[in-house]
Amino acid sequence: MRFTRAIVRPPAASFADGITASGLGPPDLGVALEQHDAYCRTLERLGLSLVRLPADPEFPDSTFVEDAAIVTSKGAILTRPGGVSEDGWRTQLLISAMVSIVSARKTSRTWRATL
Repeated sequence: MRFTRAIVRPPAASFADGITASGLGPPDLGVALEQHDAYCRTLERLGLSLVRLPADPEFPDSTFVEDAAIVTSKGAILTRPGGVSEDGWRTQLLISAMVSIVSARKTSRTWRATL
């Protein structure tokens, strides 16, 4: 299975309010934005087209969209990383993913989602 698309979301201004147990002190939003830009450029250099979701200050951890699902050739498994505070952005991500990058096509008697 070859992936051709990736969902990304930049850190919001509220990023430092997210869940952390690292003991490294509060995150630096400027550094996080630079790292996110480098991450996006790397994905694009690898040939992926990006679905860019807007930053969401309501959910500080929502930049970690890659934590929310495991995708295989058989389908996707939605995970529950972090705490209950992340439930809202996971739901939002699922809806965004379905609307933004999942194209359904009918194959024989079944529907198949193509990422």
